Amino acid sequence: MATATLLAVVTSGCVLTPTESNPIVGMWTWRHVSGACTEVHFYKANGDAATWSGQEVLRKSYGIHRVEPGLFRVDSVVVESNGQPDCTGSTTPVGRKSTVYVRLLNGGGYFTCPTRDSLSCDGTATPREQR
Repeated sequence: MATATLLAVVTSGCVLTPTESNPIVGMWTWRHVSGACTEVHFYKANGDAATWSGQEVLRKSYGIHRVEPGLFRVDSVVVESNGQPDCTGSTTPVGRKSTVYVRLLNGGGYFTCPTRDSLSCDGTATPREQR
């Protein structure tokens, strides 16, 4: 599927607001702590998601589970890719599964962490304006 079509399918008609049970709903700018990468992440309440990183565009399905107050586990699987390299030069295959922990920040946004340990966080996400 072409990148523009993939974008339209995932984001069509959506202006989304985070909720208490799913605080990642909406569109986010994610930055790696090293500053090496910036990505755009988009989450719909129905479990559809998309990521734009470098030239790569991914469509994902995801589930979110509250671990403790302010901490959520996000499990996702890539269901479609345009096959182009991400901001690190790598490509992500269809079927790739991942888990990330989301630690909410006061005032909006969140840290992303590979484990429950907040000391291991590798990026931050801030809300993007939706049109």
